[in-house]
Amino acid sequence: MRIVNNKDILDLFPDAKLIKNNDYPENSQIIETKLGKIAFPVASLTERELALLELFDVKTVANDDYNPWQNYLMEKGTQPAIVKKVRFLYLKVNKLAHDLRSSWEELTHSFFTNSSQFWLTDELFIIVDQDCLLTKEDFTGIISAIDSDFDCQTSLQIGLIWETADNLPEIFNEERTIFATDSQQLDQVSTIPERAFSYYLNQANHNGLLKAYRKKLERNESYPQLIVELYRVGGNLSKASKQLFLHRNTLEYRLDKLRDDFGLNLRKVDDLVFALMAIRSK
Repeated sequence: MRIVNNKDILDLFPDAKLIKNNDYPENSQIIETKLGKIAFPVASLTERELALLELFDVKTVANDDYNPWQNYLMEKGTQPAIVKKVRFLYLKVNKLAHDLRSSWEELTHSFFTNSSQFWLTDELFIIVDQDCLLTKEDFTGIISAIDSDFDCQTSLQIGLIWETADNLPEIFNEERTIFATDSQQLDQVSTIPERAFSYYLNQANHNGLLKAYRKKLERNESYPQLIVELYRVGGNLSKASKQLFLHRNTLEYRLDKLRDDFGLNLRKVDDLVFALMAIRSK
């Protein structure tokens, strides 16, 4: 049998599959042939078949290239374990020398105790952050220092905080789209709320993320009213506490709790507007 295309290979190896979009199946031997990348499940290969593969002009791709989070977010794998909550960090890295990438990744990873990371494109680096502790101010200092060390230019978008039950692949796709949209001049480090108003104002049909956050906020029946009243008084906490018949300290506590649980600081205009857009989303 003369092999002339991918179908011929798949006829010989029924369990093999073509690789698209760098989707590397787990526990497979990835072979880069002249016909493209093909994954061969190790468990299904005999010694004779392994020997046959050596006849091709191939290059074996290391299994380190496989990342379960990348596979899952591209809707091609199962959800990896999440301890409690998760957020996605989107880093666009320009002018990073290729031979410095490994060192750059190692330094970047050192700021987290519970995270996964992968390159989605040559310039877009994703961190799956399960600590959710570092603030915008923290990241601003970190990114500036790293850029200085590696003579590169990085912009970062901090994603919202999510949980296991949320539709993370859909959310990831929408957050990534928001990051890719140059809607306004922003700081080197930005957040979803800072980008949301301009984005959703021009993308009326793309409101899946807002709907998802409305459901999360509505779990606490006091949050929607708190958000509306705080917006009506222009973020003035004293006026809001009077309108809500709450002690100022109680309001402060709820704002802190909302910030810790959802990553929204309603003392900031962008975050308050985003929360209002979310609870009013249809």
